[in-house]
Amino acid sequence: VTGVGISLLGLSSSLVSFLLFAFAALSLAYYWLIEVAHFERLWLSFLPITARQQARTIWRNAESAVGAYIRSTVIAVAVAALLLLALFRVVQLPFATTLALIGGFSQFIPRLGPVTSVLIAFAVALATLPPWVALIVLVIGLGIQYATHVFAERAMQADALKVNAFLQVLLLLALAELGGFWAMIFAPSLAALIQVLYAGMLTTTTTVQPQQSVIDLLCERLERIKGLPEAERVDLVSSMRRSDDLLTEVRTVLGNN
Repeated sequence: VTGVGISLLGLSSSLVSFLLFAFAALSLAYYWLIEVAHFERLWLSFLPITARQQARTIWRNAESAVGAYIRSTVIAVAVAALLLLALFRVVQLPFATTLALIGGFSQFIPRLGPVTSVLIAFAVALATLPPWVALIVLVIGLGIQYATHVFAERAMQADALKVNAFLQVLLLLALAELGGFWAMIFAPSLAALIQVLYAGMLTTTTTVQPQQSVIDLLCERLERIKGLPEAERVDLVSSMRRSDDLLTEVRTVLGNN
C-alpha cells in the first residue's frame, strides 16, 4: 500500500508540474501576443537611434522565421504521432499510444530521433508480435517518419529557414543537462532563433561596405557637377550645398554604426 501511495504521489506531482508548465507557457504566449508591440518599442528604446531600424528588421525577421519553424515542427510532430498511432493500432502493437507519442516528439531531434523511435517500436513488435508484423512496423514506420521529415523540411525551406541539425542537437544535449525534458522542448526554437540572429548580423556587416561605396559614388558625382559651368547658377549652388551637407551627415551616421 505504501508503495502504491508513493507511486500515486509521484504521478500526481508530475501531473501538477506539467499543468503548471502548460499554464505558464499559455499565459506567456497570450501576453506576448497582446503586448508584443509595446515590448518591441521598449527594448528598442534602449538602443541608439541609428541602430534601431536595423535592430527592428533583425527582430521581425527572427520572429517571423522562428514562428514559421515552430509551426512546421509542431505540425510534423502531430502528423507523425497520428499516423504512427494508426499504424500501431492496426497491427495491435502494445503500448501503441506511448510509442506513437515518442515517434511524434522524436521530430524535435533531427534525423536520429525518428529512426530511433521506429527502432524502439520495432523491438517491441518483435518481442510481442510475429516477425512479419514487426517488419511491417519497421518499414511503414520509417516511411511515415521520412515523409513527415520531408514535409517539415519543405515547409521550412518555403519560409527561407533551415535550422542546422548539429546546432539543434547541441542545444538539446545542453538543455537536457540543465533542465531535463521540459527544457529540451525549447531547443528547436532556440536553435532557429540563434541561426536567424546570426544571419541578421552577417547581413548587417556585409551591407555597410556597399552603403559606403554608394556614398562615395554620390560624392564623386556631386564634385563633377560642381565643375560644370551651370554650377554657378544660384539655385544650383543652394541645392549642391544642401546635398553636400546631407552626404556629410550620412557619412557621419555610417561611421558611428
